[in-house]
Amino acid sequence: MPAIITTHVVGNVFVIVDPDGDLETIVAGQTTLDWVAIYTLLRGTFGDHYDFLSCYLDTGSGVVYLGAASDTIYQDAAGIGRWTFNFRSSWGTAKLQHWSHFSFFTLNTMLHEIGHRWLAFVNYASAPAIPALHLMHEDWIWTPGGENQHWGRWLDDQNSCMDYDQAEWVDLGDGTFDRIDRDPTNPVHDEWFGYSPLDQYLMGLVPGNPSAVPDFKVVQNPSPALTESGPFGVPNPAGPYTPSPSPATITIAEVQNTRSDEPAPWSGPRNPTYLNSQRVFHEAVVVITKDSSLTSTFITDSDTWRNSHTANFRRVTSGRAMIDTSLLRDNYADLYVRDNPSDAGGPTSSGTFWLSPDLWVRNIDDGETMGNDVNQNTLRSQSNWIYARVHNGSSQAYENVVVNFYLANFLDLIPGTEFLYPEDWNPEGLLGSVTIPVVPAGGSAIAKIEWTADKIPEATGWHACLLCEVIPMEVEPSGLHHVFENRKLAQRNLTIEDPPMMAMSAAGYFFNYEFWIGHELRLTPGARLHLRAERHLDEVRLFLDPAGLLEGIAEQGELLDLDIPLDATRIPSGSQGVQPIPAGKALFEEGPGHSPPRRLKGLTLRIPKGTEFGIAPQPDRPESDLWVRFMDEVRVQIGHQPFTALEERYRLRGLRPVVLNGLPLLEVTDPGDASLVLPLEPGQRRKLRLFGLVLGSRGGNESALYHITEELADRVLGGVSVEVMV
Repeated sequence: MPAIITTHVVGNVFVIVDPDGDLETIVAGQTTLDWVAIYTLLRGTFGDHYDFLSCYLDTGSGVVYLGAASDTIYQDAAGIGRWTFNFRSSWGTAKLQHWSHFSFFTLNTMLHEIGHRWLAFVNYASAPAIPALHLMHEDWIWTPGGENQHWGRWLDDQNSCMDYDQAEWVDLGDGTFDRIDRDPTNPVHDEWFGYSPLDQYLMGLVPGNPSAVPDFKVVQNPSPALTESGPFGVPNPAGPYTPSPSPATITIAEVQNTRSDEPAPWSGPRNPTYLNSQRVFHEAVVVITKDSSLTSTFITDSDTWRNSHTANFRRVTSGRAMIDTSLLRDNYADLYVRDNPSDAGGPTSSGTFWLSPDLWVRNIDDGETMGNDVNQNTLRSQSNWIYARVHNGSSQAYENVVVNFYLANFLDLIPGTEFLYPEDWNPEGLLGSVTIPVVPAGGSAIAKIEWTADKIPEATGWHACLLCEVIPMEVEPSGLHHVFENRKLAQRNLTIEDPPMMAMSAAGYFFNYEFWIGHELRLTPGARLHLRAERHLDEVRLFLDPAGLLEGIAEQGELLDLDIPLDATRIPSGSQGVQPIPAGKALFEEGPGHSPPRRLKGLTLRIPKGTEFGIAPQPDRPESDLWVRFMDEVRVQIGHQPFTALEERYRLRGLRPVVLNGLPLLEVTDPGDASLVLPLEPGQRRKLRLFGLVLGSRGGNESALYHITEELADRVLGGVSVEVMV
């Protein structure tokens, strides 16, 4: 009696046991596997949620050896050297784009096969509307036809995984080149391979300009002759190699040119662009085996390869794209982290989202206890602990939930108001990862990591921003998006001013808080900045430096001279961002450049001494006994202050232009509701500063709390919160 195909789930690997090889089929005289049947089995258990299908073949158990290969099912990108097509109906899918199979495993191979979704088909032309040039594919010595979908041996494709020679050209700067052969079976060499800037442009991850995709060269007819006989076969001499003629230089503009022999949409600029391309992908890993043991070494190794590939794809794209290789159970969309206390786990949220109650820091490992889930100031020179709470809104438990923790702005460590996923969840900022065994039905579970002292930024007086993500990731949105658009993302961007203790015994202190607004990947111009006080204390006086985005402050601003450590030549930052003001120091010093406060222009009334004003009788009170008497002569000025051109142009509310110690700033006159419109260009970022004076002390037992939000068309895109100790 023949054995029956069975399916199993081992962690995040879908296992198909096919003891009699019933999935084998013959195509064009060659034995292969029925890939559509394999996906049908997967889809029946885990749904049609996947962009990629990767089949790991257990050849040691008797499964046919097929090497490594892939094919595309759905192609919608223009300008990558390939036509658009849709073969999904033959697979019974509305989602799947590409499938691969592997009989051997290296990081390079897994990148290579996934890369064929977009790579490497493109040619170039030296001018628009002329025939294509093929130098990027030249000197192909392997399978005929393969040159049309791989980079050739002559191209200096940098560290691209999309060739077969797997070698590196090294430009010696004198017209000659060295050549280094790389062996992906060597783990050190294997990690060298990735996607070149040209690859990432074609994948839709970077813009098509010279700064993102520098010129690249083709080493034509090198002498001595190359000797590779396989993908990484007989090593070449190191060099030098002399090309003949001199190396051809190819620009990204030439890649974007239309070609007369490649009809649209094969050639031309890539569409969708890097701003609108897919960035979040889901890949299902399926093991095909004849071994009925679910604890076999191959299955264990498959999960290791899956995890390694997941992390590696994110690393080589610098976080511009991510692949989730977890299996999506029916209730994957019921897992969430809250953006604010009113967030019930919907697809999107509204309100404050940068102070997630489900992401917090503790100074000691106590955050799993109820009541200890309140964020604390991070203490440097010691370990702290970061916690994330994951909720499950379904009636079914969810196993193997991964929480990844990131330090945002890891390059400059200055908080930003706006983050876009997955671009800003950069793997270089990864602080740690935790797998929660089970998130109970209708309940929650907590993940934590130790934030060791060596990973905490140097003292700046401010906390860095923390981000986290929950895997399994949402299927939509799959392009660039904000925290509030994804229930699996959380952000804690609370920045806490922590003055030196000596400031508490002084007259107060001065601080400089820096933050970024705008985003390189935002197309829409303009931004509205809004400051609101959740708690304001009279001891705090705030000034905003709009980073030169406003014209006319120097001409229209009131001149102020304060004896504080701030002027054009000294703007405290870093460890000097918080400075005490010595006791007894006179802050306001009038000098030759000082001008008095502006006064309202209007009617002036003189009220003589002894004048009385009575309250007019009311219908229910014919005689009123209320009156007001002026005990001394007074003058009252009545009028209005019209908006200046500066205030009108930038819609200043609760802000007034001043020149403080020579710096053009905006003083916050209404901390409860201050705002302005900033003329940001598309893709522009600016570093703004919030200067503050804390005049006096309440012993550090009270604090003022201010929220700064960046808004576009009444939609809050991001925010920071500044807590000032008094």
